[in-house]
Amino acid sequence: MTTASDSAFSNTVIVFDALDECRPRDGAKLVDNLERFHTQSQSLDRQQWGWLKFLVTSRPYGELREGFHPVTQKFSHIHIRGEYENDQIHEEISLVVKLRVAELGESLNLSSEMRRRLEQQLIEMEHRTYLWLYLAMDDIRTTFRNSLQPEEESILLIPNSVGAAYEKILARVPAVSIPDVKLILKIIVAARRPLTIEEIAMALGMAKRPYSGTLDQARLNKQGLGGKIRQLCGLFVFINNSRLYLIHQTAREFLVCTESTEPHQSPRASLQWKKSIRPIEANRAIAETCVRVIDLLNHESLAISKEEPVEEWAKRFIRGRAFVEYAAKHWVLHLRLGNVVNEPELLPIISSICDPNTPAGKAWLRLYWNPLSYRQDSALSVTAYFGLTEVLQTHLGGVQSSNLNKKSRLDGRTALFWAAQNGHEDAVKLLLGSGIDVTSRDILGQTAVFYAVKSKHTNIVKLLLHKNLSSRSLGPLCNAALHLAVEMGNRSIVEALLKHGSDVNSRNELGRTSLIIAAGSDDADMVKVLLAWEANPRLRDMFGNSALHWALERRCYRVVKPLLDAGSELLDQKNFFGVELTSCTPEVAEIFYDAQQHIHGS
Repeated sequence: MTTASDSAFSNTVIVFDALDECRPRDGAKLVDNLERFHTQSQSLDRQQWGWLKFLVTSRPYGELREGFHPVTQKFSHIHIRGEYENDQIHEEISLVVKLRVAELGESLNLSSEMRRRLEQQLIEMEHRTYLWLYLAMDDIRTTFRNSLQPEEESILLIPNSVGAAYEKILARVPAVSIPDVKLILKIIVAARRPLTIEEIAMALGMAKRPYSGTLDQARLNKQGLGGKIRQLCGLFVFINNSRLYLIHQTAREFLVCTESTEPHQSPRASLQWKKSIRPIEANRAIAETCVRVIDLLNHESLAISKEEPVEEWAKRFIRGRAFVEYAAKHWVLHLRLGNVVNEPELLPIISSICDPNTPAGKAWLRLYWNPLSYRQDSALSVTAYFGLTEVLQTHLGGVQSSNLNKKSRLDGRTALFWAAQNGHEDAVKLLLGSGIDVTSRDILGQTAVFYAVKSKHTNIVKLLLHKNLSSRSLGPLCNAALHLAVEMGNRSIVEALLKHGSDVNSRNELGRTSLIIAAGSDDADMVKVLLAWEANPRLRDMFGNSALHWALERRCYRVVKPLLDAGSELLDQKNFFGVELTSCTPEVAEIFYDAQQHIHGS
């Protein structure tokens, strides 16, 4: 916006391309921000600068149209007009067709008759797009260039769709290279971000030589690797700033077989690529590569110094070790998506990586470096933190009962805390079944229940409480969790905590009860739940204020009547708590009038 406001830029167009490829919530946020900006810009002095336009491109999905509907209703000069300009776009593509055919004819010395036939064939394609034209022209150029008699080539084989063009590109892959190309495409499809040439050199090398003894032995030579990949995959893959990408989102859609589609199983070679990659297989390929790369860190010099910050050590360590950082950040996710944990060959390797006392485990946790993950000092806590249930089971088999409840020296938490906080329900069940202490408290005095509540994992809260159902000793330790659940408005958790013995009238560090918290949040339903559990409406916090005071102070008028009906004190030394009622609704004023009449009458 600063640039657009500069006097040197009189007129500016900002393009947001492919809105349909955003996550739904991100796309909705962009539309909201555009509407807000447009509303605010109405008050700007347009004499100071030229016009500013926003162009948003997207496939015409119904939900995206609906998202823009309120904006177009509010501002009549904003239009969703792309669908009305298809004819114009087709005419523009026709002009580009003529230009590209002329250029091709010059470079390949084609006859005027062949140029005319080519041009006619391309223009007659009904569903032509710029992407299709780009792919089709590359296919034609390759066909003619490799032909001994280009004038005799049939132009009827021009791909009539983007999908057909993709199939023809990949159909040129030599049979001996198909496994390599499929591996490359699986890695690109599954990767959480575009990989660099150096990273793909390590990933491919490790996939092809999984039993390498060192990183150097596994790594492919990066020199010329980009050119080789480009030659093998054709236009399907392109390289920008040393990073590998698929040519377009449609290329991913062409390759990936989703749950609702089945991969083509046709003997015809022309159908061997469409929907040929299952996400689980792609993630399995990159997960195994990541795991083996991290395992090789057992043979690397870590050179860890207590004086050096973890972030600085990580930056220094990954220098010259391409793909190691990616593997450390993402291997757990790929492991889950690829369902690899049960692989007998990999399970011992993964188990070793999850031990923070091994070089590989120590390096991984430092490279992953989340302050919470880094503080794990046992394999049990690490596997619980990441929810690796199968690995957790192997570690539980070798853990003595005395070590099951071992607390971290840094925060006093057991493995159960991390499984509960991160929402790993199966890991929680496994730990509870092993007899871990559910009443254990950390250095802040909180139990695992508090962190499950904080992370909104309702099922896990109920699991933990149910485990302690017979003794009911856990509930009284969870009063802070009760206050938090009330603040979050989670009635299901609140009732579960109260049912298992939490004190409805317990106070937080400011002396506030759950009822005071709910009243100050204008949560009428929560107030009714707490009152049903015999919450005392007359209790006051350390400042002398009750639930009714907080409701009035914050203008939470919906909760006033339930509080008065339950016996809240109307008057005190401050007379109405010193709260102004001039802004309250007539209904609330009437409630107070009736209450005062009742008091004076009695």
